[in-house]
Amino acid sequence: MHTYASPKAEEKFTALLNSPKSTIYIDTCFCQADNDPPAIGLEFLLAQKDAILRSGKRIIVIHYVAEELRRKQSQGHCWAHEALNTILRNTDIFEVRKKSDIEKELDTSVNKCFADEALRRIAIADASRGYQPALLTADYGCALAVATNVYSSVIFILDRVTAGTPTVRRMPEFMERFKGLYAIEYLPGLFSRADIVLTSSALRRKEFTMFLKLLKRITVQGEKLPVYIHESSLRKTTHLPALFQELMPHLHLVPNSSYTDEFSWMQASFAPRSSGRDIVIIGSAYALATLKEKLDNAKNFHTNRRVDYIKYCQIAPLGTLKGIQSLNHSTSRPNTVSVENLLSAADEELPAGTAVPDIIEAAHKGNTRAMGVLSSMYEHGYAVRQSSTMAFLWKERRDAITARRKQHKQQAANPNPSLLSRFKYFVADVDCYIKRTLTQLVLIK
Repeated sequence: MHTYASPKAEEKFTALLNSPKSTIYIDTCFCQADNDPPAIGLEFLLAQKDAILRSGKRIIVIHYVAEELRRKQSQGHCWAHEALNTILRNTDIFEVRKKSDIEKELDTSVNKCFADEALRRIAIADASRGYQPALLTADYGCALAVATNVYSSVIFILDRVTAGTPTVRRMPEFMERFKGLYAIEYLPGLFSRADIVLTSSALRRKEFTMFLKLLKRITVQGEKLPVYIHESSLRKTTHLPALFQELMPHLHLVPNSSYTDEFSWMQASFAPRSSGRDIVIIGSAYALATLKEKLDNAKNFHTNRRVDYIKYCQIAPLGTLKGIQSLNHSTSRPNTVSVENLLSAADEELPAGTAVPDIIEAAHKGNTRAMGVLSSMYEHGYAVRQSSTMAFLWKERRDAITARRKQHKQQAANPNPSLLSRFKYFVADVDCYIKRTLTQLVLIK
C-alpha cells in the first residue's frame, strides 16, 4: 500500500509521536489535492491514524487554518470541502483550536498574513516554552520562515516539485532534491540565454556559498560558465568561501582595465549592449535599487535599438536566484528568471533584515542581550513584523534566564547552608575529642 511519504519522513513522524514535548501543526496547503482526490497530505495522516491514536496526540489545526479552509470552501474549492469533512470526521486525531492570543493580535495587524505568520509565531512561542514544534505544509516560504526562526522545529514538506507523485518529505530531504533539480534542469537553461553578473553585495551574502555549490554541480572541466565578476567587486569582499577559489577557473574575472569600479564597468558593458543575450545582475535588493536607477538613466541614450534585457535578482536561502519584484515589475518582458513560486517570501529585502536571522539564532542559544534586542524589534516592527505578544515573550524569557543565572552565581558565592552546618558540627566534634583526649592524658600523668 502507498504510504504517501518517504521512509525518512515516516521515521521522523513516528519519533515525534513518541516524544512528549512535540506539538504537530498542519498548514492549509497540506490538505490540498492537486486535481482529483485524494489529498496526499491528509491520506498520509489517515494512514498513520493508529500510531497517532496510540500516542495520544492530535494534529493541531489552528483557527486561521480552519478559517482559510472555510473561505476556500465558500469559493467553490472541492478540496477544501473534503479537507474540512475529513478533519471533522476524525476529531480523534485532529484538534481544531480556538483563536489564540497570537491570532487575535494578528487580527489588528497592518500586515494581514493570517495562517503563515500565525504558525511562525506559534512555533516560536512553543519553542520558548520548551516544546518541539513540527509543521506539515506544502508552502516552502512558510516552512522556511518557521525553520529559520525555530532551529529545533521539524518541517514536513508535501513535495509536488521533484517527483511525479506528491510525496511527504522532511525539509532537508526536499531541499537536497530541489537543489539537484534546480542545478540540472534550470541553471543550464538560464545560462544558455543570459549572462550572470555577480556584484560585491552578492559576494558578501551568506547564501553565496550555496549558490557556488549549485554552480559546482554543472561545471565541466576546461569550460567557463557565463558568470562575470569585476576585480573591484573582489576587493570589497574580505572573506570569500574556499569553494570560490576552486571555481575561479570556470568564472570570468574582469580586470580593472580603464574601469575603476564595478558600476562604471557595468554601465559601459551592459547598459547599451544588444547581443541578444539577457543580463542577470545579482546582489542585495538595497544595493541593486541604486544600481538600477543609474543604469536606467544610461540606457535612455540607446533607445534606437533593442537593448539586452536586465533582470535584478538576489540569492535565496537554497542558493537559487530570486527575482526582486520591486525592481523587475515595470519591465515589459516576462519574468524569465523567476524561480518556482514556492521559493518566494524568503528573505528580508531591507539592509537591516540581513542581521535578523543571526539575532534570532543568538537569542535561541540563550544570549540575553539578543533576547532584549529581539523583544524591542518585535515591539517596534524593526525588520520583523510588529507584535507586542512576541515582544513580551522574549522579554519574559530573557528575565527568566537572567534570574536563573543570578541565582546560580549566588549559590556559587554562598556555600549550601546545610553543608556548612554539617561542617560546623564536624569541627565541634573534633574539638571535643581533642579536649577529652588531652584531659585524659593529664589525669594519667
